[in-house]
Amino acid sequence: MAKNTSKIFALALTGVCASASANASGWQLNDYSVAGLGRAYAGGGVVGDDYSALAYNPAGMTLGGSGVQAGISVIQLHSDVTGAYASGSLAGVRDSTNVNVTTEVPNFFAQYKVNDRVAVGFGVYVPFGLAIEYPKDWIGTDHGIDSELAVIDYSTAVAVKATD
Repeated sequence: MAKNTSKIFALALTGVCASASANASGWQLNDYSVAGLGRAYAGGGVVGDDYSALAYNPAGMTLGGSGVQAGISVIQLHSDVTGAYASGSLAGVRDSTNVNVTTEVPNFFAQYKVNDRVAVGFGVYVPFGLAIEYPKDWIGTDHGIDSELAVIDYSTAVAVKATD
């Protein structure tokens, strides 16, 4: 048993030491609705005026009526990137660049109040993602030029009011 444990430990340690570093960045967006954003999402699940409650507290669907809501958030990235290669400059590669990216992030929620105690809802929203596009001659050109990744969350929920 001890022999197997030490082999597993050695294998795990080798995996940790041999792993490559990861370079990443992105955004997390909690702007599911203007109503929620306006009150800093305080009490969003207990107010009942926001159909995006499905995203963070589906029980709140029992407090409101039926309806739909949709929105879009615009993320604008403005960044100056400066760097240098350790071995000196490369021909055709700039040491600095400006990055200007605009990304639109949509959301949609629908809710139907079956009766006073039951509500059903559906939502499509993007809580996490990234989008970047660098010029082809930027300093990190060997790491990547453009990328886009988004987590698209399709959610359905049924809320039942247990007590009055």
